[in-house]
Amino acid sequence: MELLTRQEKSFFTILRELTIVGYFTSETGASQALDYVAIPGRFVGDIPLKPGQRAWAI
Repeated sequence: MELLTRQEKSFFTILRELTIVGYFTSETGASQALDYVAIPGRFVGDIPLKPGQRAWAI
């Protein structure tokens, strides 16, 4: 098995990051994987999550 060069690792890291950002900013990612609020209230920066509660969508 051939090892990847530094440039190829960079490419795959960038591709992975862009894929993750694309998913979590899509309607599906924001509504199914995250807890989406269409009209947010005031900003509270540190809220403890309950067990099983999903993180909030940005």
